[in-house]
Amino acid sequence: MTATSIRRADARANTEDGPHRAPASVLVLLIGTFMAVLDFFIVNVAIPDMQRDLRASDAEIELVVAGYAVAYGSALIIGSRLGDRFGRKRTFLSGVGLFTAASAVCGFTPNAQVLVAARLVQGLAAALLSPQVLSIFGAELGASAKAHALVVYGFVMGVASVFAQLLGGLLIGLNPLGVGWRACTLINHQCAARGDRALLRHGDA
Repeated sequence: MTATSIRRADARANTEDGPHRAPASVLVLLIGTFMAVLDFFIVNVAIPDMQRDLRASDAEIELVVAGYAVAYGSALIIGSRLGDRFGRKRTFLSGVGLFTAASAVCGFTPNAQVLVAARLVQGLAAALLSPQVLSIFGAELGASAKAHALVVYGFVMGVASVFAQLLGGLLIGLNPLGVGWRACTLINHQCAARGDRALLRHGDA
């Protein structure tokens, strides 16, 4: 076997099962995906309590729901380009950090206007972090690991969209610490903060 064929065989092996086959940060990236999808649906359950507590108008409540989706959808391409320009891990971390801060503002909002603004920021933050997940999968995983990661990625998105409704209802029913509907946004703050710290501990994203 010539030196050239040996190098080609090594390259194929690295593509299939290289050292970056399953970075430890993959789980954190999937948590980020779960969090972004969860936040879209979980507020739906909280709308009646939210509107009553904040004395919000119907238009303001519609903006709480739609504002996140509009900001998220309109900024996805920009988020992807920022990842290419400034680095995927850095952009993901920036998105998670911004999402964490916006979730805290949602949880402690004094009125509907602040809540609407914070939801817009949440949507922009989700648009920063979400595109980086698939980009990191493509750049860091071997073919076999990438296929498995994509399957889990789709599963996580589906579970998050369904689980959000159940989790939102459970949090409102249990009313932890007496915060009522605000628990539906504060749980995102906790998930985002822990995901941020976990990813910082891994340098392979």
